[in-house]
Amino acid sequence: MEQRPFNASPVYHGDSRPATWPVGKWQVVRTRLPRDAAGRELVLECTELRDRGQALAMFDRWRDDPAVAAGEQRIKVVELES
Repeated sequence: MEQRPFNASPVYHGDSRPATWPVGKWQVVRTRLPRDAAGRELVLECTELRDRGQALAMFDRWRDDPAVAAGEQRIKVVELES
């Protein structure tokens, strides 16, 4: 899988999401930390979904990864513009 830099856009984390979310496309992104010298994160995995519930379920699965718990990787759920 090709790894490419990811410049962060507005992010909704599982514990700080708004009460209601609009319908649209969602992207779940796993990135490696720390950032590179230019402040970019290296994308390890990226999945695009149309259902918010599926995106949050994937977030929960990826969050259980030991590398995430150790602070070596970060998981983000991003709402894409329609």
